[in-house]
Amino acid sequence: MRALNDTTPEIMLEDEILSDIELRKMSATNPETMFEGEWDNFLEVEEWEFEDLVKDWSNAVRLNYYYGSQLGWNSQYDKINDLLLPFSGMKNVSLGPEAFAQAVSEWQRSQGFSEADCDGIIGPQTWGKMQPLLEKKSYVPYPTVPVIPGGTSTVPPLTNIFEYNAWHATKIVDAMTSGLLGTNFDSKNQLISIANGQQVKSVNPNSKIVAALPVIYHIMQNAKAENFSDIIIGSFIRDPSNGSCTGHCAGRCIDINYKGGNFETPGSVKMVANILRYLLSLPSQYKKSLGFGLPLQGEFFGKTNLKKFSSVSPSLLKDPDLRVLVPQLGIVFPDNDNHLHIQVNWAS
Repeated sequence: MRALNDTTPEIMLEDEILSDIELRKMSATNPETMFEGEWDNFLEVEEWEFEDLVKDWSNAVRLNYYYGSQLGWNSQYDKINDLLLPFSGMKNVSLGPEAFAQAVSEWQRSQGFSEADCDGIIGPQTWGKMQPLLEKKSYVPYPTVPVIPGGTSTVPPLTNIFEYNAWHATKIVDAMTSGLLGTNFDSKNQLISIANGQQVKSVNPNSKIVAALPVIYHIMQNAKAENFSDIIIGSFIRDPSNGSCTGHCAGRCIDINYKGGNFETPGSVKMVANILRYLLSLPSQYKKSLGFGLPLQGEFFGKTNLKKFSSVSPSLLKDPDLRVLVPQLGIVFPDNDNHLHIQVNWAS
């Protein structure tokens, strides 16, 4: 956001404002689409994804060159770039000047700036709000393969379908039995059946990988490392819906409930943030097309009129940690109350 009554000159020589390396950073472009997989064509594309494609960011680019020098934030460009990447739709890149401005605009929107002030400019007001955040430590995920007390354990290969499913199901059931994980909606009995090679509704663990299992296992292992026991494994495998067996029916989704019950509480937000943080270290083979359904309540989407089950911008989430974590993992959409819905698509 630019200052009121700004009398900034129309243009300044870039070499007076940015060093060669800073200018290179601001000019670098290597866009990479964050979400490559399509979600069975059931998630609608929202208008916000296209609005910025036609917006002219030239004024924001010019003023960012100016304010970067005048306010001194260009010396922290790398930190700012990392802060903005989740709002850019890109990853592992140095944002070019227009993508940078667009990401600033999304970040401003996530911070509650008025629509008119979501201008993509890091002026005095925006910098005043952004600067303290750069000093915060970012989330540090746990190792991809946590150490299991008593030694390490080898996951069976994917080619051995039953052993792969049974190994994961058994580990999760053990965590439920120990009290680390809670169970709801018959999820424990379904997992026991999978571990024994028994069909659960439409899912035959002897012939098809149950894709949600390694994701649940990874969450469990990280929760164990933190001694975090607020997670309840809820609705898992369901009957077909409208004659179609996808999502829960195919073993590709899991609903997670909170030990404290209501998702209006700070504890429920902490639980969801912990789970998303755990998933940052999920092995890359399982990260394909992750999606998250969050409730229209509390510090998630709040009491808004957003359409359920349609993807939306993470900037609409009320909690700042969730706004940062979700874009690093996948898409998000409003869902029913009092649960976190996780869907995966890596095994299809």
